Amino acid sequence: MKKTQTVISREVKRYMEKTGTTQADIGSLLNVTQTHISRRLTGRTHWSIDDLEALTAAGIVSPLWEGVE
Repeated sequence: MKKTQTVISREVKRYMEKTGTTQADIGSLLNVTQTHISRRLTGRTHWSIDDLEALTAAGIVSPLWEGVE
């Protein structure tokens, strides 16, 4: 589980750097505060399934099953 959380955080950070998106922007997408996003990005709290679905729908992360055969 920890590895999955780390991968999600890494991908969100990459997206943010590439696009100039802020933690507050991601928070708005997920209906949480910037502080909540900071905690998720640093591993202090976990990304939820709802978070992952919203991030995937927004094109921020790829589905975890992509490329699995």
